Amino acid sequence: MKFVIYGLPCAGKDYLLSMIPFIQHIKGSAWLNAQCNNKFRELSSEEQNNLRRQFIKHINSIETENVIVDGHYAFPDNGGYRLAFTDNDSDSYDVFIYLDTPADVIHERIQSSEKNTIYSRLTVSDLQAWRDYEVSGLFEEALRRGKEFILLDNDIDSIVKFMKGLADGSVLTAPQVSRINADKVISAASGKTRIILSDGDKTLTVEDLTKSVSIPEELKVHHAFQGDRYTTYQFWKVRQPYASLKDLDDRYAPALSNVHFDKSILKDLSKIDGLKVIVTAGLEDLWSKAATVSGVMDLAVGSKTNGLSNMSQLGKAYLCRYLEDAGFQVIALGDNMVDYYMLMEASKGYVIAHAKKNASLQKTVLAGTKLKQPSYNQVKFDGVEEVVSIHDDLE
Repeated sequence: MKFVIYGLPCAGKDYLLSMIPFIQHIKGSAWLNAQCNNKFRELSSEEQNNLRRQFIKHINSIETENVIVDGHYAFPDNGGYRLAFTDNDSDSYDVFIYLDTPADVIHERIQSSEKNTIYSRLTVSDLQAWRDYEVSGLFEEALRRGKEFILLDNDIDSIVKFMKGLADGSVLTAPQVSRINADKVISAASGKTRIILSDGDKTLTVEDLTKSVSIPEELKVHHAFQGDRYTTYQFWKVRQPYASLKDLDDRYAPALSNVHFDKSILKDLSKIDGLKVIVTAGLEDLWSKAATVSGVMDLAVGSKTNGLSNMSQLGKAYLCRYLEDAGFQVIALGDNMVDYYMLMEASKGYVIAHAKKNASLQKTVLAGTKLKQPSYNQVKFDGVEEVVSIHDDLE
């Protein structure tokens, strides 16, 4: 597998790479400079791009099972950004990684850096805007190409464990997880041509069923998703505590006995002819039991309790894409940004608002999308077309 890692100057990529020696590291900048007597920055844009293409050929010729390259996505340039990322990069790497170090930390490091003085005039806001540009661009490129995109925090111990899992194949990427689950769904379809993919927590239920499972406070991972980070790494990290619990079935029972399904949604879905699948970034085995309790949903796919297989934001989108590519009409429901790209991939996507409307999704749908919402839902997203029911809208 070929990895590439991005991040702003002084993000800490060099240190992180030194902590994962089990993946062969190819120093991109060093290779490029070696080809031009350390004058890469003095070359024209065309000459730089030619060298980058040669570098990609070099990377593709390496037969080592796992390789990681430190890359550059873009540079500030006259009030905008000059893109260093190319189609060759997009073609060659399986996993795009971004070391998401806070902008204020980077600003402080740059001020005391001797080799990054070129960026010393950038403010924290400038650095944040640069970061946002890179993260957005890399995510969209990964989504377009069906690749994995991962945002990392600065928890080095967790990152090393996670990267070991990716390197040895015990932790699966979003495309791998989605392929496995697409096969599972297709096998269960039994001749049906329509598949309904619905998020679980706060879409089908009033409460967050996964969070209602009691686990010791000291095992909880707080703020992993802060800043709308919904990549495989975040879900892997949050699932780690469950692997150490030996009495999960006992913990599931109270949550399942007190679950409150949205009866209007279930009634609507019950009228639709198709395989009804819960797609959850929560716990798959818990939601498989909840599917039975619902009396409407047929099965559930999601994250494993050991954290080795996780349904991320991209995972949901790719599952929908793979099913559409297999010839199914896919209808999708969801309530927050984890679901958004799945909804956009579907033939028809429906947003389901709840008492505390997801602010990020509200902002996104206001920007304009094809999504709709059922009028019977008591809470509504602003600026989204209403339909009498999902069932009627499909007729």
